[in-house]
Amino acid sequence: MTVFRVRRVVPLTAEETWRRATDWRGHAARMPLTALTAMAEGPVREGTLFTVRSALGPFGVDDPMEVVRWEPPRGGSTGRCRLEKRGRTVVGWAERPM
Repeated sequence: MTVFRVRRVVPLTAEETWRRATDWRGHAARMPLTALTAMAEGPVREGTLFTVRSALGPFGVDDPMEVVRWEPPRGGSTGRCRLEKRGRTVVGWAERPM
């Protein structure tokens, strides 16, 4: 697996950046050929499960994920979110320090 890092400076507070970066419903709605197909009810926290499906016509792949680390920024501190991919096709993890 290759690890890569994307870094971008934005004119937003840490809290607003966190809200936007962890809005999985909004993220899926803006990604071509992608839809959020399942998400646990309630607030996001460690243990939250959700599935994103990427498809073109009848051909697609489900990408089930679990939030394994959920530390929103507080009082100007940096937050951290880690997702682990739980599927058979798409595997690995994604982590967002903010």
